[in-house]
Amino acid sequence: MGKVESGATFLASLTLLLLLTLPSARTILDQQLADAIVRVRKDGRGDFTTVTEAVNSIPSGNKRRVVIWIGIGEYREKIRVDRSKPFVTFYGEKNGNDIPVITYDATALQYGTVDSATVTVESDYFVAVNVAFVVGATVYYGEYRCMGPGATSSGRVKFQKLLSYEEAKPFLSMAYIHGQNWVLPPPNL
Repeated sequence: MGKVESGATFLASLTLLLLLTLPSARTILDQQLADAIVRVRKDGRGDFTTVTEAVNSIPSGNKRRVVIWIGIGEYREKIRVDRSKPFVTFYGEKNGNDIPVITYDATALQYGTVDSATVTVESDYFVAVNVAFVVGATVYYGEYRCMGPGATSSGRVKFQKLLSYEEAKPFLSMAYIHGQNWVLPPPNL
């Protein structure tokens, strides 16, 4: 059994080495990969000016890797990669320490906790490289109607906020977690 695995590993390594070193094989590989690259640039010199447009251009049921190359800049948009679009890669342009930033000012009060994310990925095999996902909304430590031992606020962070009922309301229901949808038992290996 070990010889078969070693032979398969050797054959895969040799194939990859040939693809990367032989000019004709590399050209074929580059052409195949180039078909799956979508470019996003804020200045209009790409295929799209927003990441959302690029994601929406991927057909449902996609079966191969699609690289969304994202130019440097700040992209203020709320993005969802739904489960019908697997094999998506966000690949950010890098220039020194500069990389693309994706940000949005969504809050749980506006969208609900689950839908307040700047980027939501529901698909399988998602990859992100050289991209910063930044929370644009103000984040604070809040408390609501704390009582009992340990409820004293002395020694807490200075940016704490005592919440009113309206501010705390989105967090009061345990249903917002939707645990039956995303808290899964570990896989059987």
